[in-house]
Amino acid sequence: MVEKLKTLLIQMVSYLSIYEIAVLLGIFFVFIMIFTLGLLLRGRRFIASFFFFLSILVIFSAPIVLQFVMQRVLYPIDVGITSAHAMQYTKGFFVAGHITHKGKIAINECHIAVNEVRDDKNNKVLQVLNTIMPKSSSGTTISIDIGVGQSNDFAVIVPHFEAKEPFLYRIYVDCYFSNKFAQKMQKNNHKQDIDILKPQIPQPEVLPQAPKQEEQEKESEQEEHITEPIQDLSQETQERREEQNSQHNIADESSETSEDKNLNEEAQVQGA
Repeated sequence: MVEKLKTLLIQMVSYLSIYEIAVLLGIFFVFIMIFTLGLLLRGRRFIASFFFFLSILVIFSAPIVLQFVMQRVLYPIDVGITSAHAMQYTKGFFVAGHITHKGKIAINECHIAVNEVRDDKNNKVLQVLNTIMPKSSSGTTISIDIGVGQSNDFAVIVPHFEAKEPFLYRIYVDCYFSNKFAQKMQKNNHKQDIDILKPQIPQPEVLPQAPKQEEQEKESEQEEHITEPIQDLSQETQERREEQNSQHNIADESSETSEDKNLNEEAQVQGA
């Protein structure tokens, strides 16, 4: 029961766009005016009580007036049902058709309800009773954008419909400009459910290293420090050897050139 009331309140709040709020403010202004007249005419009991009674009627008639303005002034529609039948393997009722918007404000949401009713032929009491208290009622809301003077098709499965055949039913389609409050609440609840059901990934634990592992790491670091200077020394010795070899080669070349000069000089002397 509490959940149904909560859903009904959320759905009513989602109806309230700027235009509906303006209508409610107008009704409240009329109430203030009539109530003020009753206070000013307190000297005349009959007239004052009449105005007080009117002010109470204005307050209680606000939902009826709001619904009339929404259905007949702001969002009047023509609905054509092309297919409607109860689902065989699931608890639902399939409804398909098209909606033509004849109002003054664009539509972005529609509420589709399926009521199981009694046979009310030639019985006005049952007709009123079926309107107020049907045997069962199921409904769902769809997002559908329809501009003024435009048409759009729809197809939806109304859930939780459990009537047994044969049965009589009536389909009600009510469209309006919604502030999407109900959808936002459903998304928030869905996110909370996901967070609750989402498994938490365990984080790896950092275990303390054993003393043997620490010793091995220290030894490996020391070996690295020792090998580095050894490599540097080997590079230096190689460089020195290369320099010495280059110097020997230069000395050999100079000695060869000097021997060649001496031989040339001896040959010139003998020739003379």
